[in-house]
Amino acid sequence: MADRTDEAVDALATRIVKLIEDLDQWLRALRVIVPPSKPWQRALRVLLDDADRRMQILRMTEAMGKTDTEIIEAAVNVEIACRKFNLAIHGSRADSLVKASAKTIAKGCETLLDLMLQASTNQDQ
Repeated sequence: MADRTDEAVDALATRIVKLIEDLDQWLRALRVIVPPSKPWQRALRVLLDDADRRMQILRMTEAMGKTDTEIIEAAVNVEIACRKFNLAIHGSRADSLVKASAKTIAKGCETLLDLMLQASTNQDQ
């Protein structure tokens, strides 16, 4: 039974790492897609930069081996930043590709938070 639990924990950790990598790539891609030429684009870039910065903080928090509480807090901050960006972009003049990307990122951040909470709960048991 312990082997199954270890396998489940490993699978969950793998999903979390993969999702973080995917979200990083999406955020970097959006930085390329959203040019800072117009005022509304610059405003979106500020929110995008905030989400990217919070993602870096999450990665550093994990790499430094911080407590589960600190890691979850960092994940919550990433999710909030991605949600803000998603909401702002849907009220903007951005094209459908950017809007769909923002929605995908927001959903990915929500999934990441859920997975991290699940991993934290599994460690407590």
